Amino acid sequence: MLENALRARLPLITVTTRDPLASKMVIDSLAGRKDTKRCSGQLPSGKLPAGITFYVVGGIKLPDNNTFEKLEAHYKTGEVSVVVVNPTQVLPPNFYDAGEMPTPPRLVENVVRKIVGKDNVEKVIPALGGLTLKEVSWLMRLASAMHGEITRETLTDARRTSFPAPAGLQQIDAEMGPYMPEKPLRRWAKAELPFFIDETDHRLRPRGLLLEGLPGTGKTMAAKWIADQLSIPAYRLHCGSLFNKYVGETEKAMVQALAQVDRDEPCVLLLDEVEKIFGGSGGPTGESITKNVLGELLWWLQEHRTRVLTIMTTNGKRDLPKELYRPGRIDETMLFSGVTWSQALILASHIAKSYGSHHLTKANLHPAMVALFQASGHKVNEGGMGWLGDPKVTQASVSAAVVKAVKAKIAKEK
Repeated sequence: MLENALRARLPLITVTTRDPLASKMVIDSLAGRKDTKRCSGQLPSGKLPAGITFYVVGGIKLPDNNTFEKLEAHYKTGEVSVVVVNPTQVLPPNFYDAGEMPTPPRLVENVVRKIVGKDNVEKVIPALGGLTLKEVSWLMRLASAMHGEITRETLTDARRTSFPAPAGLQQIDAEMGPYMPEKPLRRWAKAELPFFIDETDHRLRPRGLLLEGLPGTGKTMAAKWIADQLSIPAYRLHCGSLFNKYVGETEKAMVQALAQVDRDEPCVLLLDEVEKIFGGSGGPTGESITKNVLGELLWWLQEHRTRVLTIMTTNGKRDLPKELYRPGRIDETMLFSGVTWSQALILASHIAKSYGSHHLTKANLHPAMVALFQASGHKVNEGGMGWLGDPKVTQASVSAAVVKAVKAKIAKEK
């Protein structure tokens, strides 16, 4: 919004930023000129507190007018913009509120180039979306200190552990343990993810998925897996923390959270168990508020042009409004049904190896998996060869069975 306001030469603008020292550089870049002057004190009207910081874009001397109306008219004539940064009080309605000051990508690229060299800029830029210049510098130093190298992966990890997520958002730990993506998910990722990162027409980018299935089938892990494939941050939208008893505040919080996600592109946005928020008729704080919040989300899902991949999960889409997952808002709905016998053995082996010296052999894993399938109600064919039907179990239950077997092995060895 600030870039449009400056290029439109709006006369009076207010903006917030987490990096005030970079304000002049950012404003110059967004305005497409280099004549911004930093000022401190009072505007001629005398209605702003002493010591306030503002920037004059256009290189014209401040007039000695005594009303905002005359001041505004003067700046319109001279095509000058006055930008008040981080105002300490509510400003008159003459000011256009441009929200949070964005960080121009070209300035981020300049910072990154000095640290990692021009050949590596494009490799790490996707992990830096939504950060200020100061935060970019901090994050790169943190990643280097924590991991000994600066890559998209180390930056994403350092960002998750060192930077607080915005209100309503929780950055997900994208560290992946053993996981077996469902075949439809692997097929979709192979076909669609190349269009997500590349600079293509926004209409060709994947928008997201609705994943349906029983708890434990790997729906939430799918969002982490996708973020891991792309090496980009993943956020969980915590809708419950957005709800507010005051009229309009819940909807405002949703808009602000989605705007922050847009600024942090590219990223994955997880809406976990959406039926608990938008299913049924009432929602957590009343039908009218829930419908308003749903309306804001539907509008964003349909209209956003940023590289944000939305992953929604549900235990049953029958409880969801159909407009939430219609084409144009997401790409596909996938049913997660669990892993088969052969898949369970492979997954169990991968999980067991992660326990190092306490890993289990096939002789340990096989009976553990047999016990799991039998406990899940599946029956062995007569003669003990294979299973009746096409039995499946959840990935979470496979992991739990391996943990139980590892503990039993450790206890036996003592």
